[in-house]
Amino acid sequence: MSNYARIINGIAVDVSADPIARFHPVLAAEFVAVPDEVRAGWVLDGDVWQAPASADVPAEPEPAPEPVQQYKLQMSPVEFKMLLTPSERLAIRTAREYTGDDEARRTLAYLIDDWWLIVDDSRLSEVNLALPQVQEGLDMLVSAGILTAERRAEVGLGLPVAG
Repeated sequence: MSNYARIINGIAVDVSADPIARFHPVLAAEFVAVPDEVRAGWVLDGDVWQAPASADVPAEPEPAPEPVQQYKLQMSPVEFKMLLTPSERLAIRTAREYTGDDEARRTLAYLIDDWWLIVDDSRLSEVNLALPQVQEGLDMLVSAGILTAERRAEVGLGLPVAG
């Protein structure tokens, strides 16, 4: 196999086995035959090709990027429910079923039940966290003591349950 390189100031800037097929004809005409081991960045010193100094020294691995919390504002109802922990979902069920004498708590139970019925409706194809009604429902869960303010913020941004 033959190797060809386009050389600028003694440095192989482009290397190809078939420059005519890969480059514009004007550029392809600048390629010359070089030894097979020559790669882009190699230096021609007289008649000898040398790998650049940095190629002789192993590069330090780049540090792993900091994990970025991904969030999404539109998701299926199941994905939305999975933003909540099992104990939070159970607390929602329990709050929806409240039938006691505390009128404020009973009203909150009705409101949570109404909101959850909408989220649970089989005709719903997408929960949009940007809608004020969805955010208000999350606020009701805070009022009922089901979500903390911190968890409400995480769920409201579509952040998955940590760990």
